[in-house]
Amino acid sequence: GARGGSCHNTHGSDAPGMLRGSEVHPPFADGSWEGCHRRPRGTKLRLSIEGAQLCFACHSDLEAEFGQGSVHTPVAGGRCVECHQPHMATERTLLRALAPALYFPCHRAVEELVKGDRAHATPAASCETSHEPHRNPEPFQLTDSLPGL
Repeated sequence: GARGGSCHNTHGSDAPGMLRGSEVHPPFADGSWEGCHRRPRGTKLRLSIEGAQLCFACHSDLEAEFGQGSVHTPVAGGRCVECHQPHMATERTLLRALAPALYFPCHRAVEELVKGDRAHATPAASCETSHEPHRNPEPFQLTDSLPGL
């Protein structure tokens, strides 16, 4: 699919499945695919559970936390894989990219604002300086209330 090049070294690799990265999801590293996938039908593996419920099977501590406050839209929709690779990645916590590159595909208007002449003084620091990536009690997942931020 469209994301194949971001997951796999298309011309060769020593990694299993020619996957990219050094950050490995423990179940993948252990070869315990049965926790996430059902028995294959033909050559295609199928997920055992869809969406965030698959992630919460192991990360149950996050389920209650992610249901409170201002929740990031992909988190609220159970779309963990929009930001996190399921098997292996080059970035910490299996992120698909680092901020701000991770966020700008969904937040185009914000990208234009922070690149503009009227941007606030520290847009390059990191989106996480001002926003929690998953959820926070403050609106827009802000790390502090306004005007304190």
